[in-house]
Amino acid sequence: MQIGELTKSEKVVLVGMARHLVMLDGEMSDSELFEIIRIGIEIGREDFESALEATEEIHEDEARTLALSADVSRADARTRILSELHRIASGDGVHSTEVAFLSALELRWG
Repeated sequence: MQIGELTKSEKVVLVGMARHLVMLDGEMSDSELFEIIRIGIEIGREDFESALEATEEIHEDEARTLALSADVSRADARTRILSELHRIASGDGVHSTEVAFLSALELRWG
């Protein structure tokens, strides 16, 4: 499955989770910025802007961001989102807060 094949609500989840993930260590690296831009290109400008707007008020709150996971029920979509998040996290060295966030998400989708 490609990112562009995610449903609109799954794209919102991906963008919200990615936004939260890149700020967990206190700063956005060049690698993380590149990955966010890549996601935006792959899902398309309209869907990306819509997802940014939909997650603006929650992406800084881990509990609310993790709650978005309930909007993804398809196993292949969960796999794609987790793959993208792991790619983002590994781009600049995985921080312990990123590991904890990804583990919490994996538990929810377990």
